[in-house]
Amino acid sequence: ITVPVKGLSNDKAKKHVRVVVSLQHTSVTLGFLHANLLKIQGKYFLLAGPSGIGKSTYAEYLSKATGATVLANDWVAIEREGNCFYASDLNFTDSIRHPGRCLLDGVVFLASGDTYGRDVFVPNDQEYKDLLRETFDTTSDSELETLSSFWLQSRDKLPLYCAIPARRKPEAYIAQTILGIIHKAADHTKEIEVGIIGVGAI
Repeated sequence: ITVPVKGLSNDKAKKHVRVVVSLQHTSVTLGFLHANLLKIQGKYFLLAGPSGIGKSTYAEYLSKATGATVLANDWVAIEREGNCFYASDLNFTDSIRHPGRCLLDGVVFLASGDTYGRDVFVPNDQEYKDLLRETFDTTSDSELETLSSFWLQSRDKLPLYCAIPARRKPEAYIAQTILGIIHKAADHTKEIEVGIIGVGAI
């Protein structure tokens, strides 16, 4: 497709083009996110968040700490097949079904703040919408609605998602928090069975 970018700086032109492309392709089975795609210990995670929140900084930290590899930088495509999600970079034509796509193991949102002072949290409905608004920081309200549709419909099927307030504490602390979450998710290979004994309302 042809996207007019006359009068825009290189950075703004890049952001504009990727939003236009994403808007044209977003569907029930294909979504996009402002995020880095990382491979860590053979698992694949998205580190998502708005411009300037520290995605590249933390990706670099994880690379040094664990040998993590950045497979896609700044904007990714996610394809849903049943209950599985596959992530790829944005360089695709008719489909992102190619050998380079990765089975997604989780999404970590970097948030600019948190009312409750938590180190990490699983967002409720409103917090999840707020995170998407923050993550798609270069879009209009109508564009946000389109780009968020995939994530709102897919939320309950995501393998793991959580948020970390990335500006509450020093970078080293935040980086260790991210690393802790990813390690736990990567090590968790078996389903947890929970038994409840008793009578009454739960």
